[in-house]
Amino acid sequence: MMNSSSGSLRANRSFYIRALFDYDKQWDCGVLSQALDFNFGEVLHVMDSSDDEWWQARRINQQGELEELGYIPSKHRVERKEWSRMKSKGENKHVSRH
Repeated sequence: MMNSSSGSLRANRSFYIRALFDYDKQWDCGVLSQALDFNFGEVLHVMDSSDDEWWQARRINQQGELEELGYIPSKHRVERKEWSRMKSKGENKHVSRH
């Protein structure tokens, strides 16, 4: 469990991540207009992770230069959507057996 002081440290920390999936903002219902598309393997510099749903980030090109600024789905948002997708897929299997 995270307390408020460690939560604020997390929010102020910037870090780099490598995308482990493709993200197309058109796929995400209710998406922010400033969402940033990315592809598997791209490096993103997360500059603000204070929001539970969206993190502010920049794409890093292969030369290490900062590119487009936008918002990417947070780890929490991605995991919740995947869990929901898997749950509904499991329910569909269960329904089809009857």
